[in-house]
Amino acid sequence: MGEVNDIVLKDKTFPRGRLKVDVFEDITKHLDDIKAGRLASIKPDYTAFCDPNVVLDQGREQFLKLIGNLSSDHATKMAVGDGGATIADPFTPIPPSETDTGLTNKIVSQDISSIQVLTSGTPEQWLIEYVELFVAADYFGMSLPWIDSNQKVLNEAAIVTASAELACTLKTFASIPWDPATNIAARFTWDIYIN
Repeated sequence: MGEVNDIVLKDKTFPRGRLKVDVFEDITKHLDDIKAGRLASIKPDYTAFCDPNVVLDQGREQFLKLIGNLSSDHATKMAVGDGGATIADPFTPIPPSETDTGLTNKIVSQDISSIQVLTSGTPEQWLIEYVELFVAADYFGMSLPWIDSNQKVLNEAAIVTASAELACTLKTFASIPWDPATNIAARFTWDIYIN
């Protein structure tokens, strides 16, 4: 809230979001649904969590640049890493801060396969929804920058811009297994609200 010539401005518009991570212990059971474009409707083996995320200061700045046509680097990628918790305590995430600039240790990033703007209900309920599936076996045989190659896990994620991979939102979470020698997969559903 600010004041301009004794007029109080009450515009509370700011981005916020929520991340849900669903885990599939054997994604090969769902290949037909994935090929048919039914990624969002596949029932997971379990949901790891569904919590608010942190919208980074640089993400807010990028949002304003996009509105002002000062940037064409859109947030259309998602990155995941294993630096969101310590090796000694993999189930206690290290909380991110709005001043963070990205993942602590990025493992991979992918173009987001589903981006939708949902405008049902009141404007306060409008959102942009990102959905991306990270299949561990897709990276089998690749040299990935694990913090500890004996603990192949994911515990941090970010929505990043397409070319510069500038992190806009960030979430850390309790470690989930993600070994490329297995058929495990994680579906990230990230909702960003502007209200």
